[in-house]
Amino acid sequence: MADDVKSVQQLEEKLRAQLEQSDLFKDWQSVNKTLSLLKNGYSLNGSETATGNDLVIPQEFSEDLTWREKVLFALGKIKSGFISDIIKELRKHGIKETDDFLNKRISTTASKSKSDGLIGGKKVGKQAKYFLKNK
Repeated sequence: MADDVKSVQQLEEKLRAQLEQSDLFKDWQSVNKTLSLLKNGYSLNGSETATGNDLVIPQEFSEDLTWREKVLFALGKIKSGFISDIIKELRKHGIKETDDFLNKRISTTASKSKSDGLIGGKKVGKQAKYFLKNK
C-alpha cells in the first residue's frame, strides 16, 4: 500500500513538473489566481474594490503581488515606460506568462491605474507612456 502511494506521488510530481513548463498551464494559474482575487473583493486591476487609491510602491518583487502592484513596482524601477518596457522589467524578475497575456493584463492594469489617478500617462504616437506621479 505504501509503495502504491509513493508511486502515485512520484507520478503526480512528474506530471506537475511537466505542466509547469507549459504556457497554457501558466495562463491557467494566472486566471485561477485572478478568479480567487475577484472572489475575495478585488477588481481585475488588482486593487481592492472599496478604495484602491492608496499608492504603495512595492520595494521588492514577489509573485504574490497584485497586477497593480507589479506595474507600480516596474515603474518604480524604470521611472517611465511603455507597456513593453514594463513587461521587460517584470521579466527580469521572473514573470513567466506569455507575451500576449502580459500585453493585455499590463495594458488593462496600467490604463485603469491611470484613470484612478495612481500613475500618469501620456500618448506618444499611438502608445501610452506611463510614469509614477509625484506625491
